[in-house]
Amino acid sequence: MTDVMDQPASAKEITARLPLPPLPERVVEPLRIVAARARILAWLRALLQLCALVAVIWLALVLVLGWRVQVPLWIGIPLIVAGWAAVIYGAYRIFRRLYRRRRGLAAAARLSSVSSHAARPS
Repeated sequence: MTDVMDQPASAKEITARLPLPPLPERVVEPLRIVAARARILAWLRALLQLCALVAVIWLALVLVLGWRVQVPLWIGIPLIVAGWAAVIYGAYRIFRRLYRRRRGLAAAARLSSVSSHAARPS
């Protein structure tokens, strides 16, 4: 029977145990600004997506219920409930992505690195 301590550790496990030196403030502050802007843009994008979803669902409901033919009440009420259920479910799906994503300094560094490489002329 082999013991866990007898097995060699991988390089990833060894580097995960090492303490990291603190980052200088002149590096951290711009990354915090980039992270804050990315967070604001993500929220604005989610709100815009939610507004578009609500507009499309309401437009469809208005077109169906406001047609020349009178829609019976027993059809109209379930349609309205289904429309609101679709809006609530869509809002859940849109905003769930914001809370699942981790937006730390490493993500801000990757974002600034990608944008600086994209802006560099070839």
